[in-house]
Parts: sequence; C-alpha cells; structure tokens
Amino acid sequence: MPKISVIIPTFNRERFVVKAIDSVLQQSFTDYEIIVVDDGSTDETRNILETYAKKIKYIYHANSGVSASRNAGIRSANGEWLAFLDSDDEWLPEYLSWQMERAKMFPRACTHITNSIRFKADGTKIDTFRDRTRKLPKKLRNGSCLLIEKPLLFVIKHNLTYLQGTIFKCEAFIDSGLFNEQLSIAEDLDAIARMSLRGPLGICNKTLVHIINRNDMTENLSSAWYSNEIASLETVEYVYRNLLAEDILSLRE
Repeated sequence: MPKISVIIPTFNRERFVVKAIDSVLQQSFTDYEIIVVDDGSTDETRNILETYAKKIKYIYHANSGVSASRNAGIRSANGEWLAFLDSDDEWLPEYLSWQMERAKMFPRACTHITNSIRFKADGTKIDTFRDRTRKLPKKLRNGSCLLIEKPLLFVIKHNLTYLQGTIFKCEAFIDSGLFNEQLSIAEDLDAIARMSLRGPLGICNKTLVHIINRNDMTENLSSAWYSNEIASLETVEYVYRNLLAEDILSLRE
C-alpha cells in the first residue's frame, strides 16, 4: 500500500499534464501512486499518457467536471493520504517529503497545507501566504508551522481554499463525503472546510508548489469561476449554508 495517492484530474491539457506528472516523478519521497483522471479530453491527452503507462494509473471517463474526476481518483486510491495536483501545476521535488514530515510532527492533523507561488500569465508572481486577502498570522513566518486545533474559522477567515498544496488523510476525507459533484467551482473551499470539522489542521509557510496560470485558450476544469461571477458567489453561499448545517449537527453529536 502506498503512503500517498496523488490524484491529477485533467481535461484537454496535453501540453501541460506531462509537466505535472514529471514533477511528481521527481519527488524525493517515492512511496506514492499516481492516478490521472481524464475528464473526457478530446485532444491527444490519452495518447501522450501512454508513455507513462507503467508509472501511472490512468482513468478515462465522460466529461463530468473536476469534482467527479477527483472522486473517481479517490475511489481508485490505495494510499493512507490523498494529494491533489492540477494538470497544469507543478510540485517542487521536496513537496511530498515535507508534507510527510509535517504529518509526523502533527500526527493528529487530518489536513496539511503548505505555501505556494502563483505564476500569472503576465509573468508576475504571487506568494499565496503573503496575499493581503489572506492576512495569515505574523507568527507563520517562512518555514514555520502551526497546528490549528479547530480550523474551520481559520480556513474561512484566511481563505485557505487551494488543493495543490494540501494533503488529506484518506479515511477522514471519505468520511467527510468526498467532493460535492454538484460543484465545479468552490469545491476546494467546500472540501477543505468540511475536513476542518474532522480534526486539526497543520499549516506550514514553506513554498513548495507552483500554481501556473497559463496564457492559452484551453478551458480548464475550474474556469467557470471567471465566466459567471454571480453564479460563483451563489455557489459560495451554498457552500457556507451547508457548512453551517453540518457544523450544527456535529455539535449536537
């Protein structure tokens, strides 16, 4: 059984998915499996991934959206931990090793998040944890780590809603209900927030993830966020209503 199941959903990313896969294959930590879920690509993704046949588990299904794709990967996963990487992003070689060291440091945490750099199409770089909208605690300096015992409010307050730098205990994530397949946007907020009701969160200010906004016309799995702002805000409202109901139920239990 591998320690980590790495799940990469992809849709028409023939030019970039290999870079994502290669960034996993270059990890210093090697006790993992790679599951690539092809969400009905119509380009050459399937043919290109044939060269990785012995290194990945490839799943193809009809176009169903990012949440359904990730769930398909989870159902096929064998690892103790789940790690998610979008098919146009990349990890630095120490990423999985760092996350596993933090898992040993904070064994009660069922979610671990580390920092990232976002590369915009115009060439500018944004440090995720230094983004003014997140307003993370000053004590979370470069390389430092915190254990958040009751993380739901922390996650919402600091907008910790990206999956590329996040790992989850597989059993806890399955118990949380997997990804909501009705959501194609804000599914990351929904998943991380629901996991915040399952146990402590480990957070580290170590930059080991590159999130890359490509300057191309290929639609990605979460592009609906940008194309319909009203629908996006309504989706976030829906997520918060469900979280409120779940939080109240957990208190009763």
